[in-house]
Amino acid sequence: MKKYPQILSAATIIMLMMLASRILGIVRERLLVSIFDRTLESDVYRASFLIPDTLFDIFIFGALSVSFIPVFTSYLSNDQKESAFRYANSLLSVFLCAFLVVALVLGIVAPSLAHLLLVGYVGDYPETPVLFGNLTRLLLLAQVFFVLSAFLTGILHSFQRFFLPAVASVVYNVAIILGIVLFSSEFGIYGPALGVVMGAFFHLLIQIPLVWRLGFRYEFLWNITDPGFRETLRLMIPRVVTAIMMRFADVVMVPIASLVAIGSYTVYNIAFILQGVPVGLFGLSIAQAALPSLSSAYAKKDMGMFQDIVVHGIRQILFFIVPVAAMLIALRIPITRLVYGAKTFPWEATVLTGQTLSLFSVSLFAQALVLLFSRCFYAMHNPITPLKIIGFSTLTTVVASFALVFWFGWNVDGLALAFSLGSIVNASLLFIALDRVLGGFDYQKLIGPTLKIAVAGSMMAFGLRILMKQLDLVVFDTTRTINLIYLTASVSIVGLGIYLLLVWILRVEELREFLALFRRLTGWRKTLRLTEELIEPQQK
Repeated sequence: MKKYPQILSAATIIMLMMLASRILGIVRERLLVSIFDRTLESDVYRASFLIPDTLFDIFIFGALSVSFIPVFTSYLSNDQKESAFRYANSLLSVFLCAFLVVALVLGIVAPSLAHLLLVGYVGDYPETPVLFGNLTRLLLLAQVFFVLSAFLTGILHSFQRFFLPAVASVVYNVAIILGIVLFSSEFGIYGPALGVVMGAFFHLLIQIPLVWRLGFRYEFLWNITDPGFRETLRLMIPRVVTAIMMRFADVVMVPIASLVAIGSYTVYNIAFILQGVPVGLFGLSIAQAALPSLSSAYAKKDMGMFQDIVVHGIRQILFFIVPVAAMLIALRIPITRLVYGAKTFPWEATVLTGQTLSLFSVSLFAQALVLLFSRCFYAMHNPITPLKIIGFSTLTTVVASFALVFWFGWNVDGLALAFSLGSIVNASLLFIALDRVLGGFDYQKLIGPTLKIAVAGSMMAFGLRILMKQLDLVVFDTTRTINLIYLTASVSIVGLGIYLLLVWILRVEELREFLALFRRLTGWRKTLRLTEELIEPQQK
């Protein structure tokens, strides 16, 4: 039985939980906007995630998503479960110690880094370094829990257990919301940060029982001569450089936004979070679900299966993300108003956020495909090619950011356009490189379905825009929230109907696969059972 239908099953489980997590994330952001608006505290809070998130990407995301899982899976594929657990213990011990040392140093120097990252604020608001330093230290504490939790997630994904890690993300966002609601009145902007610490702790706690049941027991090991450990380092070093490059582009956005106007980074950040919802739902979930199967296919030298997984992954991602991109572009203002339209979020900021969102959405397909393409190379134990390509695409993003904002006078929406340009360059070059490595894709399976999806998405976007304008003018008074909900919901339903009708008429295979899967997931017990019955790498 081919693996890509089962990958879609796993991806759907991740999608469902991630959808709940992302909805809670939007609730979280709306609460932040309604309480703190586009104030100095809001910008500093969002900027304070840069150092902890960068550290996490370098030490953990780089090790787990592209290095740990392929090596761990290779042990499992060869029926070496005990060796896999010893390797995991050694890697976790070394990385936890390294993370603690680096986090301690960064926590000490964090206030000084505010002068670099928030250059536009420090002169006018002398309290900025202290606030930035304190928030950064709290978030670094949260990352310690995430270090442990991320390793457990990697183990569960390697065993093709996707449900519980996805639930952990939901719990994480619930904890942040509780932090905002319960602690903000007493602790101000520190309330959400305390919620992050709580959420990270519960993200770890909820995964422990299943990992224990699978047989993993943590013990402090320091076997750096383990072959798997050495292979992980070989794979990880280029990935670390890649993560630094990717984060460099994000870091550059902060001082540029701070020089535009106060509150600019908040607008950029919330638009980025909103556009990240479909990227996470469809790009990350399918890429995460595909990685163990890609790694297993490569370990068995079954490159025909490997290429089939890639082609179907591309088609599945495009099938889901193209209509969402069309919807975000056509309905950017009403969606922004519904999500962030609190009383303290003015119309000018709403329009700017909508414009920024639409320019992000242009590259949704590229952002999602990058997640799949990069994992293809990591599954093949080839981290060098993505490193070279991300270097060039990051340079494209940075140069475009400076040019659009300082030379052409764009606002923060220029940063979103620069990000989209870099993402499209990244995806295009990765695809070309992957095509060469695999000896050429079967374009008969790729071009036709892709064109059909593109046609259906374009017609959907065109219909959405016309319908929204007409209803807004003659039917709905969108100054009232309830009417805005009716407008957005009715136009979205019609738009999705147009898309589904067109892909049905054009006989897009992904619609049939999705409907078949939907019938399998009609009961919650069947859904839960899928998490236990998904194929495992060591099975024949």
